Amino acid sequence: MVDEEGRQGFTDRELYDIGNRIHDLCKEKGVKMKDLSEKLNISKEQLSNITNGRCKRISAQHICIIAGVLGTSTDFILTGRKSLIDRPGRLSKLEEKLDEDETTKAVRVLKVVFDITD
Repeated sequence: MVDEEGRQGFTDRELYDIGNRIHDLCKEKGVKMKDLSEKLNISKEQLSNITNGRCKRISAQHICIIAGVLGTSTDFILTGRKSLIDRPGRLSKLEEKLDEDETTKAVRVLKVVFDITD
């Protein structure tokens, strides 16, 4: 969706789905809406609008905070697709298949790909 100023945004359906995923994760993880709204520095009503799909936009900063609080990836919040971070044990299985030198190389590659600095 593109707004009147030409900025890319989410469709109403995408915002509804994002809100549902946030709501379901809060319930699953036992995170209270009051606590999440405080972390986001928004009112409970604003968070309710997000989780019920009634908001017209949601900031990238809020998506990142929500993902961190709920222990998931921004990809999952936005698309519903699970990434490696959402699949417990997936990385450890990969580590089992690599020797120490290969693991070191893989970590270096991932740091470059994801622009991670020590």
